[in-house]
Amino acid sequence: MLDGGVVCIPHNGRYRVIADFTSSEAVDRLLQAKRRTRGAPTLVLISEMGMLETVARPFGPLLGHLAARLWPGELTILGQPAETLDRRIIKSIGGNRGRLGVRLPTSPVLRSVISASGRPLLVSSANKERKQGAHSPAQVLKTFSGRIDLFVDAGDLTPGDKSTIIALKDGGIEIVRQGALDEARIRDAVAVYQPSEDHR
Repeated sequence: MLDGGVVCIPHNGRYRVIADFTSSEAVDRLLQAKRRTRGAPTLVLISEMGMLETVARPFGPLLGHLAARLWPGELTILGQPAETLDRRIIKSIGGNRGRLGVRLPTSPVLRSVISASGRPLLVSSANKERKQGAHSPAQVLKTFSGRIDLFVDAGDLTPGDKSTIIALKDGGIEIVRQGALDEARIRDAVAVYQPSEDHR
């Protein structure tokens, strides 16, 4: 994967294709494997908070507070790509106006993979855009034949809940998609927010 490869792994009841988010070649390979439109929603996984600045611009105090309280967890936070990213990567994910989702996952195994690579990972479900098949090894292998470098086969998977997605809107929190993380936990975290907190 560190050489620009695309890998397929099981995670949270679905097969995912992953690639090094800091490599424009790897990003393009994953997008081409998915036959995915440039600028479509992007998810990046990190292994610890210190990796966040390599992926996204500073979240600001409120989103930073939520990340600090609710990560690791099934919470995806929408932000804008870091200005330090390769310009080719920024273009691939929709330019400076494109938003990307960032998550620090609950899975210790997945976090260890990210940590071992030392790089954030671009992640997408293992099916072509608007198609089904991310739960079945047979369908994944048929769909991505010759397009992935390694497939970790865990058999047929039982779908898990998707992550909850949030974004900043008008100074408050917008829940873009309700998922595995309850809205009540988010509201509770917002309720104890102190504007003087210094989070990225």
